[in-house]
Amino acid sequence: MRTDYRLWPYGIYLSPAFIYFHDRLYQPIVFAPWIDYYLPDRIITVASPLVPIAPDTRIKFETQLWLYNDGTSPTHDRQTRAKLKNLMDSIPTLKAEIARRKAVRA
Repeated sequence: MRTDYRLWPYGIYLSPAFIYFHDRLYQPIVFAPWIDYYLPDRIITVASPLVPIAPDTRIKFETQLWLYNDGTSPTHDRQTRAKLKNLMDSIPTLKAEIARRKAVRA
């Protein structure tokens, strides 16, 4: 069975309060709120644990980042596939939600 790379992460929406990973169809997959840790000499901002989000959720964002472009699509580029696989392996919630959506489509 062929891998449907449209379900894999394609980009990130950034808003002042949240970070969202989205798929090739620009549907959000998982999201997390930003948390600021105030240290004596600096502020560290991290995303708290990611949780799944309904794919039809409308997102208000300020910035959008892409994880790859059409020339390096995971369908044809082995390095992009490896990078995305490492990303999904490092974020179990993201990997699980993609697997769930794949099962629903099957």
